[in-house]
Amino acid sequence: MEQVKNYSKVEGVLDDLFKKEFAPVHKHPFLDARMLGAFNRFLAALRQSRENHEAMFGDDPYFARLTRVFEGRVGPAPSDESLEKLHKEAARRYAFPLASLERLSNGHT
Repeated sequence: MEQVKNYSKVEGVLDDLFKKEFAPVHKHPFLDARMLGAFNRFLAALRQSRENHEAMFGDDPYFARLTRVFEGRVGPAPSDESLEKLHKEAARRYAFPLASLERLSNGHT
């Protein structure tokens, strides 16, 4: 949610800037409506980006899809004893010497 906080922070800074500097017409008499409109459109786009980013956390279509794919297909976690056996088997399988692999790939036995 760090990114959402960043969006909000920038929105606040820009809102304050607009209210303090651009809204009082006497401070910048040569800013026309087109320029102020561009600033407001930028601010609106920034707000929309933040809202889109927030929506990804609340309604994640990928999470929902992946949940449906794996539903009923993932078994229970292995017991501690079973997990220890799996780790030992993995260590044995991956302890194969690299030099042996190179000889096999070069056609030597």
